[in-house]
Formats: sequence, C-alpha cells, structure tokens
Amino acid sequence: MSIPRIGTNVRLRKDYDAAHEFSVKAGATGVVEEIFSSRHQASHVQIKMDHHIPGAEPWENCILITEDVAPLEEMFFDFFELTL
Repeated sequence: MSIPRIGTNVRLRKDYDAAHEFSVKAGATGVVEEIFSSRHQASHVQIKMDHHIPGAEPWENCILITEDVAPLEEMFFDFFELTL
C-alpha cells in the first residue's frame, strides 16, 4: 500500500507523542499536507490535524511521520488509517 496523496483525510490509529513536546490521542483526524521523499535526507509525511493540539503550535498543528526506523509507508500506516 502506498502513501495517500496530499489532501487525503486520515485518522490516528494510536496515541502519538512528539518527543514530549505534545501528544495526540488515537482517533484524532487530519489531512495529508506534505510528502517529502529523498535518498539524501530523512523522508517524511506531514499531517495537518483538524483540531487544535496544545503544544503543537510551533509545528503549525502538524504531526510529522519520518522514515527513521522503518520504510515510510510502513511508518505511515502504523500510525494512520484512511477516512472517507
């Protein structure tokens, strides 16, 4: 399964902790805002959350999923599912 396109609505499958800066509970929804893929830098998918996340203001209310421990597609679908 490949990463969905920019503009796709998604739901968080499990709680997300952003290095103790902020956290988001499972079930929160958002939209794929950016997809970055590179052989020379860490690839990532950025999700703009639908509701205000306290502490996420410096990141413009976004969650960043990076390809640090597994392929990006695997990391993305570990955290998110598509919504209709």
